[in-house]
Amino acid sequence: MVLAAVAAAAAIIVTVTLTVPDGTPAATKETIGAVATAITSFLSAGFVERAGDEDESRVSDRIRGHFYETYKTSFTDGSAAELYVFSGSYGGATGWGRAARRIRAQGIEGKWASDKVA
Repeated sequence: MVLAAVAAAAAIIVTVTLTVPDGTPAATKETIGAVATAITSFLSAGFVERAGDEDESRVSDRIRGHFYETYKTSFTDGSAAELYVFSGSYGGATGWGRAARRIRAQGIEGKWASDKVA
């Protein structure tokens, strides 16, 4: 909710800042309008992507891939730490959204010493 308010405020600031006075040539008005639209779209897309950091987002997919690559041979088979990394749901972590990643990281940290391959 706060992110949406910040995005809306940024869009208003951009629009007001890039408002042109009367008497400005039409080509200049069109160019400034296009720039304002582009900036507003960029800001909106950034906030929407940030808000969409849940199980099925590009961010969560990317981080899941890094986890898999980093820990693919780190833990003993079937250990708790391995399940935190490779299981879809384990230890209270379901999916790869922000909250689940935190649970997974804490679980791996807690089992690091006992589950690490020697």
